[in-house]
Parts: sequence; C-alpha cells; structure tokens
Amino acid sequence: MLVSGNDVGNPISGQESSDKISEVEIEIQVIDFKEVYNKKTKKTNEGLKYYLEDSEVTIVAQATDEITRIHAYTQRCVEAAIRTHDTVGRILNNVLRGRH
Repeated sequence: MLVSGNDVGNPISGQESSDKISEVEIEIQVIDFKEVYNKKTKKTNEGLKYYLEDSEVTIVAQATDEITRIHAYTQRCVEAAIRTHDTVGRILNNVLRGRH
C-alpha cells in the first residue's frame, strides 16, 4: 500500500520556503478485503465487459494531520499479470469519501 504525506513546505514557483516538511503518521485499516475476487462477464454493444463481483472494500484512515486527497489503485499481483498477459498495470479506483 502506497501512502504519501502532505505537501506542507514545498517551494511554489521557485519561491524559497522556511517551513519544514512535517512528518505525518497515517493508520490505515482495510475492511472486508478478500484474497480472491470472482470475475464476471457482461455482454455489451461494445463487446465483453469484465468486472469483479462483490469487490467493494472499506478503508478507514486516520492521520495526525488533515487528509486532503485520497487515491486508491488496484493492480494484479506479478504472477497473475504474467499468467493473463496483463500489461495495463495499476488502475485508479473511484473513492467515496466520508467522515467517521
């Protein structure tokens, strides 16, 4: 899982900044994660569409600073990518963000 901190203190347009980049601690819990997901096929006018059945997971993130952006990606493991000739790589997923 890739987690990056905030952008505090980054120089903007060549301007020097005296602020230091703060260290942010992030705790992430992935709920309802499965080791294997069933792939389904649906016939459309454009051809076949593949999707994963029951693939929604909940991720709870807590940080010592405000979380301003969330990007979630999925990617096949190396062995599966080789076996299926997958050259797409990681794919950006939709994120429904809420506060708890």
